[in-house]
Amino acid sequence: MKTTEIYPIATLPDLVLVINARDLSKLDGGVDQATVKAIKVDIRNKRFNEPILLEQHLKVNSWEEITDPDQRDVYEARLRTLFSEAQILDMKRSLS
Repeated sequence: MKTTEIYPIATLPDLVLVINARDLSKLDGGVDQATVKAIKVDIRNKRFNEPILLEQHLKVNSWEEITDPDQRDVYEARLRTLFSEAQILDMKRSLS
């Protein structure tokens, strides 16, 4: 698998929440955490929303955190089958 550009962090039925992999270090509870953007990806309809602050996503829905690395790999692989490399890069760019 290619180097990860996006990082699946949470799920709901048919939805995956992704961040830029480089922002992972900001999720330690510090001040920088408030600047992390996330994209909600609709797996069923093969669409993704514009990025908004991660904290807003977490306040609105009861996302289930992805803690198992194998499960994260499954979601990442699924995203790569649903979206082209160009679309994945667009997600990454919009999260930068």
